Amino acid sequence: MTLKQKIRKYITEIGGKLEKEPINPRWEFTFRFKFLPNISITVGKQKGKSAIEIYNPINLSEKHQNDFRRLEKEKQSTFIRELRKIIIDSNFESSANLNPRDGKRGSFLILEKVFIENDSIPINEFYRSVKSVSFCSMKCISFIQNQLDKGNDPSKDGYDVKDFKPYFDE
Repeated sequence: MTLKQKIRKYITEIGGKLEKEPINPRWEFTFRFKFLPNISITVGKQKGKSAIEIYNPINLSEKHQNDFRRLEKEKQSTFIRELRKIIIDSNFESSANLNPRDGKRGSFLILEKVFIENDSIPINEFYRSVKSVSFCSMKCISFIQNQLDKGNDPSKDGYDVKDFKPYFDE
């Protein structure tokens, strides 16, 4: 069984629902799937690399993008540092562009690389990585909502991922 076949099988075995297999000439394979309600995960392997990448790219909702832009520059910087701290404390790589100048919505990415040996990865390691990326995503979403909704609606607390659109849905 190839690594691609194993990963496709693992996705369903851990409770994921395969949504799409995006095609990119730089990647051997890519799968997009739902792992938890409203959390989309992408897993893939770049050609010539010895790792699979498990990631969750997320765009800010229009409301949160507008709330972020209304913050003073210093508060924006603090907000980005705190968001990155959540991701780094969870031991993931990240990138964030929450204030793009091209008219697109701000986004951030949570990424884990899992190195493979002999074209294989144990299902437990795959599951742990997918679960960890998903939980970190929920922490980040909760942080964004709690910080940006302050003063807007004090009764709203916690996270509601329906306001967030995966990066690839544009």
